[in-house]
Amino acid sequence: GAQRSVGTCRLPLRAAFAPAGLRYPAAEKVVENDVESLPPVPRAGGGLGLAGPSDGGGETARLFRSLLPIVRFEAFPVVDVGTVDRFEITPSLPRGMSFNEKTGRISATPRHRFPASFSHTFEVYGYNSAGMTACRILLEVIGGSWNLVTLRVSTVGVPDATGIAASPEGSVSDAG
Repeated sequence: GAQRSVGTCRLPLRAAFAPAGLRYPAAEKVVENDVESLPPVPRAGGGLGLAGPSDGGGETARLFRSLLPIVRFEAFPVVDVGTVDRFEITPSLPRGMSFNEKTGRISATPRHRFPASFSHTFEVYGYNSAGMTACRILLEVIGGSWNLVTLRVSTVGVPDATGIAASPEGSVSDAG
């Protein structure tokens, strides 16, 4: 008779789960605002500049700030179930802040001007091939003295089954 050949084929089985439980753990950091956003002060001999201790202008202030390390604000998302391949945020973040669509990271550097005070909610969406998850975050920028601002990000409410953060009363909250 004829010989039979038996072969084995192994295929990796990967199940994709819809992501769920998107949130941003509370993050807060004090950062220095852009040196160019400092208010101008009268210079000795006329003109306007940033006050420095010995030159009456901005050169000392700029040199001092250039020697300091750049303090960066960063907030990273957490997903309880599944993975996220792509993130979106709406509306766009204010000038001076950035959103990484691959990682969901929200960041800011002190090289850009911030409003003196700002509080607004944003919707963040996370997608993969099996579905999506979402959360609502609150971004606060609180102006302070000495050209410092406090940046704060937190998830609003508790994510429900759809991932949208709802207030404790069960209605979707919107502070902005």
